[in-house]
Amino acid sequence: MKLQESDKGVVIIDKHAISYGLIRSIAEFEIPIVLIYFETLSICRFSKYISKAIRASFVEPEDIPTQLIEISKAHALTNYLLIPCEDIVLEQCSKNQNVLSKYFVTSFPEWSTLSIYLNKRLSYHLVEKLKIPFPQIFHIDRFGESQPSFGKIPFPVIVKPDYNYYFLQKHKAKSILCDNVQSLLENIQERSSEKYNLLVQRFIKGGTDVLYSFGGVSINGKIIRGLSYKRLRQHPKDFGTTTSFEIYEVPILRKYSEFIIQANHYTGPFEIEYMFDKEIEKYVFIEINPRFWGGHTIFNASGNDIISVLINNFLDIGVKPNNNKEWDSWQHILTDFFIVFTKNRNSHSIKHFFSSLSKSWHPIFNRKDILPFIVEIIKSPIEYLERRKS
Repeated sequence: MKLQESDKGVVIIDKHAISYGLIRSIAEFEIPIVLIYFETLSICRFSKYISKAIRASFVEPEDIPTQLIEISKAHALTNYLLIPCEDIVLEQCSKNQNVLSKYFVTSFPEWSTLSIYLNKRLSYHLVEKLKIPFPQIFHIDRFGESQPSFGKIPFPVIVKPDYNYYFLQKHKAKSILCDNVQSLLENIQERSSEKYNLLVQRFIKGGTDVLYSFGGVSINGKIIRGLSYKRLRQHPKDFGTTTSFEIYEVPILRKYSEFIIQANHYTGPFEIEYMFDKEIEKYVFIEINPRFWGGHTIFNASGNDIISVLINNFLDIGVKPNNNKEWDSWQHILTDFFIVFTKNRNSHSIKHFFSSLSKSWHPIFNRKDILPFIVEIIKSPIEYLERRKS
C-alpha cells in the first residue's frame, strides 16, 4: 500500500502481544496502520489489518532515532502517531523527541518527565514524596561501590534493577529472590552493571494472590480512562508476566494512581503495579510502565478504549470506538496454558483455565485475523528452547 503525505495514521514499533493488541484495537477505526518490526517471525506483520510493514534493525539503541527518521522520510509518515511499545525504544524516542516530532506525531513525554516513571529509583522517590506506601528499600548498589555487610536486613529480600531493559536482556528475569546474606552478596556481585543500579528491597509474599494493577490513559496529568484489575496467574510465579487477570475495582488504587500521574502532568498510556502487603495491611506501589503493556486490550474489550483517546487528542480525526463490549477478564491462551499444565497443575487452575476460554478476552487469538495466532504457536517452542539454552 502506497501511503500519501496527507494520510493520518499510526506507526507501531513492534513488541509482540502489546503491539498486536494495538493493531487489533486501531483496526476498528479504519485508519492506516504502519508496523515497524525487527524479527522475521513477528506475529504482527502477518496481520491483515496492517497497511504497511517495514523491517528495521539496530546494533545499538542510539541507532533507533536515525532509523525512524529515515523510515519516515521514505514512507511519508509525518502525520502518523508514533507509538513505541518497549522501554528501550521509548527511552530513545523520548530523548530525541524534539527531532522526531519533525517526522512523526509524538505523544510521549520528554525524557525529564518519562525518566521518573521508567527508572524505579526515581519512581520510589516520587511516591515517597506523595506519601504512597512502597516496600522498604534497604540498599541501592551503584556499580563499583563497596557493599555493606547486610547483617541486619530481614530476609528474604529481592534484588532488582532501577531500569529493567539491560538487566532483563542479560539475566532473563525482572528480580532475584535472596534468602540470606551470602545469596544477596553473590547476586549483587554477579548482576552489578554500570548500565543500572541495583535495589535491595523487602520481599512481599503472596504472589498473584496479592498482585493488582491500575492502568489507563491520561492527558496532561488527568486520567481520562482507568481500570484496576487483579492478577490471577503469571509466569514465573514471582516477578513474572501476567497470563490471566480480571477487572477488580479497588478505589484506593485509583486514588494513588491519580496522585502519581498528576505529579508530573503525564500524558500517555500507563500501568501501575501494586501489591497488598499483609504485614502492614496496605496496598503498596511496585512500579509503573509509562507505555502500552500486555494487558491493555482489556480496555477495548470492556468498552473503555484508550488508544482512541490518544488518536483523537494528537491526530484530531474523531474516531469513535465501540463501547458496547462487556468483557471483564483477560487471558493469553498459550502462556496461560503453559502455566496451568506445567507449573501450576491442580484441579482448580485447570478448571478455571477451561472456563475462562469462553469468558475472557484473548489478546492474540482472533477468528477474524487468525494468522498472528498461528505464528505465535509456531514461535512459542522456538523461543522456549532459546530461553533454555541461555
